[in-house]
Amino acid sequence: MTGPTKRAGAPPTSEPRPGQKTTLSVRASPQLKAKILDAMKMSGRSLSEEAELRLDWSFAAEEEWGSAEIRRMAFILAGAFDQWGRAAAIMNGHPDWTPAQWVADPDCYGAASRAVVETLYSNLPTNDPDLRRQFLANLIVRIESIRQNEDGARHGTAGFIERIEPAKAPKVER
Repeated sequence: MTGPTKRAGAPPTSEPRPGQKTTLSVRASPQLKAKILDAMKMSGRSLSEEAELRLDWSFAAEEEWGSAEIRRMAFILAGAFDQWGRAAAIMNGHPDWTPAQWVADPDCYGAASRAVVETLYSNLPTNDPDLRRQFLANLIVRIESIRQNEDGARHGTAGFIERIEPAKAPKVER
């Protein structure tokens, strides 16, 4: 049987028994601690329970997306969609619109969608002009495929496609 181990400047630790939890000490900014304390008060959990739950959620979110990189890209795209959709609502005289309202508006939705495509392009992992042109060419082919597909109208893609400005890329043979 092994006894507790002693780390410099820390209390002795030992392996938890089955069903027991272990101690995790972390340093946090006053702002983060205040957020956890507020959440703790709202939920009725202890500080430890709230902090553990929040940490678990952060790992679960990564697992849901498959990787931290996919999650990061999804947030970047969602941010672009939100920012440009809201901006379009404001420019169209609706600064008070909620996301549910501007998403339902074809002009705002189109602006938000174009921002997502532009964000994908600006985040391409290459500066090679040929690969960047190929990305655009592939996008045009995909848009044409959606436009020609009867299912496009049933799935709501037709309205979006009609609002994309004509591409200035060369015609791509399929």
